[in-house]
Formats: sequence, C-alpha cells, structure tokens
Amino acid sequence: EYKTGSEFHMDFMVNQFLIMFLILPLAIPMTISTYGIIGEKQERSLEPLLATPIEVWELLLGKSLGAALPGVAVTWFAYLVVALESILFVRDPAMTGAILSPTWLLAMGILAPLFTLLSVGLGVIVSSRMSDPRAAQQVGLIVILPVMAVVVGTATGAITLGPAMVLVSALIVAAADVGVLYLAVKLFGRETILTRWK
Repeated sequence: EYKTGSEFHMDFMVNQFLIMFLILPLAIPMTISTYGIIGEKQERSLEPLLATPIEVWELLLGKSLGAALPGVAVTWFAYLVVALESILFVRDPAMTGAILSPTWLLAMGILAPLFTLLSVGLGVIVSSRMSDPRAAQQVGLIVILPVMAVVVGTATGAITLGPAMVLVSALIVAAADVGVLYLAVKLFGRETILTRWK
C-alpha cells in the first residue's frame, strides 16, 4: 500500500509515542513488585505468610498477578483514551490509522503484558535479595534501559517498528519472561528472608 510523505511522517511520530506506552507496563509493576516483599517484611506482615505451607511459586504467582494487573490495566486504559481522542477530537485519518494499526494493536495486546511479566519477575528477584524498597526500585528500573535503546534506535532510523518487529520482540520477551520467573522461584529464599532480615 502506497503511503504519502505525511503518512510516513505520522507513522514515525506515532511509533515514537508507542515506545513511551511500552514503558508504562515496565515502570508501574516494577514499583509494586519491589515493594511487595520488602514492604511487607518491614511492616512485619510477610513472616506469617512465609510460615504457612504455601509453595514459593504460589506466593510469587499471587504477588506477580497483584503487581501485573494494574500495570496492564493502566496501559490499556491509556491506549483506549488516546485512540478515542484521535477518533473523536483529532479526526486525522493518518493519525487514527497509525494508532489503530496492527503494530499498535499487537504491541498493546501482546507485548505490553509480556513486558509486565518481565518487570514483575525482575522486581521479585530484586526485592527478595535486598532490604531497602527505594534501592530495589532503582536497581529494578534498569529493565527499562533496553526499551530506551529501542527509542534511540527508532529515532535514528536504525529500527523500524512494524507488526513483524513487534512479534519478534514478543517472542524474545516471552522467552525472557520464562527464564526470569523460573529464576525468581529458584532465588527466593524463604528461610533466608525469615532469618536474615531484621
């Protein structure tokens, strides 16, 4: 399909905005998940939970869902608001077409939730190994750096966002999710947390 110069320009600008949307499901769950363990430890509400016969994977699954759902919900809500504003108020066919394109729909529907799981998994790992919530959040936010590299890549033209690129990225992030969540279960030391943190 032939695109005019203005349509190409609009695609480029809107795709830059897409990268900002993909930071939301990274930053919000990271903040929640890093506090989930450290904060409960400091408030003395984690010890009774760890003393129960609950399995580690069950505990981490519950905490992961509690941190992931708000991140995905906020991202989807923000996308819905932008899409509706484009349709109802901006009324620019090129902008609306870019926001409702397969690239955006795949990124919001697949890549954003996968990024959320990655963020949560890393947050759990960091928070289970550290004792200060702020330090854990600062370390955990390193996960955003690869996304910022994509921002630079798209801004310089080195990376072109499209459905194929989003799907390849989704496969890579999904593989990283599996590895990180498996590692989170393995590194979570129930006895260490109970005995070491004072």
